[in-house]
Amino acid sequence: MKAFVTGAGILAGLLLVLAAGCTIDSVRLNQRAQVYMEYGEYEKAEELLKKSLDNDHENPATRYWLGRCYQATGRIDRAIYEYGLAVRFAPSIETAQMAYIDTLHEDQREEESLRATKAFLAHKDMLMGEYVRIANKFRDKGMDMHYITTLHYAQEKNLKDPTPSLALADYFAEKGDVEQTMKALSRAFEIDPYYPGLAEKLGRNMYQEETPEPTSIPEPSPLEKELRELN
Repeated sequence: MKAFVTGAGILAGLLLVLAAGCTIDSVRLNQRAQVYMEYGEYEKAEELLKKSLDNDHENPATRYWLGRCYQATGRIDRAIYEYGLAVRFAPSIETAQMAYIDTLHEDQREEESLRATKAFLAHKDMLMGEYVRIANKFRDKGMDMHYITTLHYAQEKNLKDPTPSLALADYFAEKGDVEQTMKALSRAFEIDPYYPGLAEKLGRNMYQEETPEPTSIPEPSPLEKELRELN
């Protein structure tokens, strides 16, 4: 079986360990488990992670890695359960939160995944650039509703910053939704009417909204053609 853990994944896991304040024994066991996972030895990794939980039952790093182990071996429900515990014990840690949200989405549990996204955003106090970064992560994965949800949350948390409104306007413009595009642009205009390029975007979309679709002229019948020729 192909290894599920990458170098970047191990680094993220180590950051999770440090942020969670795990015990030394748990850290060592988790590190060994990650090595086994890297080589596809999930059964041995699972054994070590469960041993780690004996030392610290509420260790979010262990719960996260156990979730990764279950996910790699197709036990999705158990993976979601472990990710959920990791999030519960350490709600501010992005690595666990994203794994939880992504796996719920992949398992077609969309409402739960969106609720988890909102809960994650509520637990994490971020600058605008962080909201945009997380939103773009979702969009890159094809998780459009999560993208929109994140930007809407950013709007409410940053009432004087037009950035999320402009990002939403660009998104809806790409989708051809003129009404939602205008709504987002209007909100951005209320915040900062002098934002570079905003007036042009508003004008272009207003023209699109107000210009009716051209109607085709019906082809005349043979009788009408002959009468026209007489005239």
